[in-house]
Amino acid sequence: MDDAAVSSSPAGPGRLLSLDAYRGFAMFLMAAELLRLPETAEHFPGSQVWQVLGRHWEHVEWTGCTLHDLIQPSFSFMVGVALPFSLAGRRVQGASRGRLWAHACVRGLILVLLGVFLRSIGSERTNWTFEDTLSQIGLGYPILFALGMARWRTVWISLGTILAGYWALFALWPLPGPGFDYQLYGVPENWGHHFSGFAAHWNINSNAAWAFDRWFMNLFPRSEPFMGNGGGYSTLSFIPTLGTMILGLCAGRWILSGGRPAAARLATVGGSLVVPEVNGPMGEADASFAAAAKVDGADRSERSDRTNWTDRTDRTSVAADAPLVREYELAGTGGEEELVFRKEAAVDPAVFSCALEVPENSGVKSGGMRRGAPMVDGPGLARGGSWKVFGILVLAGVVSLGLGYGWDVSGWGPSVKKIWTPSWTLFSGGWCFLLMAGFYLVADLGGIRRPLFPLVVIGMNSIAMYVLVHTVAEFFETALVTHFGQGPFAVLGPELAPMLRGAAVLLILWGILRWMYGRRLFLRV
Repeated sequence: MDDAAVSSSPAGPGRLLSLDAYRGFAMFLMAAELLRLPETAEHFPGSQVWQVLGRHWEHVEWTGCTLHDLIQPSFSFMVGVALPFSLAGRRVQGASRGRLWAHACVRGLILVLLGVFLRSIGSERTNWTFEDTLSQIGLGYPILFALGMARWRTVWISLGTILAGYWALFALWPLPGPGFDYQLYGVPENWGHHFSGFAAHWNINSNAAWAFDRWFMNLFPRSEPFMGNGGGYSTLSFIPTLGTMILGLCAGRWILSGGRPAAARLATVGGSLVVPEVNGPMGEADASFAAAAKVDGADRSERSDRTNWTDRTDRTSVAADAPLVREYELAGTGGEEELVFRKEAAVDPAVFSCALEVPENSGVKSGGMRRGAPMVDGPGLARGGSWKVFGILVLAGVVSLGLGYGWDVSGWGPSVKKIWTPSWTLFSGGWCFLLMAGFYLVADLGGIRRPLFPLVVIGMNSIAMYVLVHTVAEFFETALVTHFGQGPFAVLGPELAPMLRGAAVLLILWGILRWMYGRRLFLRV
């Protein structure tokens, strides 16, 4: 866990609202499985609307893509988006490289084990399997962390190596013989999604990742030998999933820098440091920071108690009743950032908001304002958006989509979500870029906040929602029927009863998160 299992830091005006909203949107799609839309759509075969809803609320069997298939890529992508913010905050806090590494490794381990725990619910013994979303993210997180402190060149080379290497692993793995019994390895009879020709290297439960699991999964205690996953999922999918997280890492760096190579500037206001709000993986937030800078040749320190910043510099040269503005710049790249003091000045409160030099999309927020001083506001602070960043995200989305789609239709690497092929990494990553750009446009550029609030409530407690859906959702549905019967849910007809029951459970879960939000309780890993 983080420094505390529960955070008391709610969403502030400087949070990257688009990330919270996007995370909430992805989690809502996952939780909306409770609505049973595919099941309901079967009762309305003549309705095009219902057929579209039913199709996009379930996964494709093998190749292709639906809205539901973008949930896991979105989670993975957003972990990457959040990492630059998390690293910046912890570097400013003064955390050593060793402590940062320990935190990353522990976080990865917890995510892996939490995924195993959730997959074991209802089993007689621990179900050692690693295809859960949390486990896949956890396996790749320490590597992502290392890349988060690396230079751009290393990031791009690593992404290319992952995609090319994973493609080669499958392409070079020998095809099964003509008598291969797919049913023996968990493939349904009359499976109609086998590829032919070169693409057959990516067929279900006869590929390189499946062969690895035939060895690896049987190292763990099992009631019977592992032969294959019924859905074709595999442990090694964490490698191309890491590719998706790297795409998110690139997006996060662009957003944090405002599309510029220089890092965002920081400033102290009335003795209070203005810092980036941290959006960590899957909803973590940490408002605790520490900063060190050289002022007049002497080392000065400022540390946070999560509430106020204390300025320990000498104020004899400024008016006692004027806000003190001290400007810093987070200089350096590739994880070697240093908080460098730039200048210090007393300003007229009447022009205070104009005097603070904070570039657009710096992602900063004000804290510990001197009583009577006006709040800092303006396009850069209130919205935190940059049209250049928006353009970069859209361009990256279009390019990634094109590369993934072209790789798929070429026949040299089909796009399959369940085994996370490299072409799927690029194709789904393209959609993630575009979805991130859409939420960035609405929330951070447009400043539209109130309509996004229901999603933000979910996004800021996404770990809690994930666990609730996998643990107590069925209990709530049973309890509703026990106490209210089937009548209230059949008011629109028996065909819609399952959907209305699911909607009621979904509303209960959201209510729990809303209660936690109001009390500033945020679970994080």
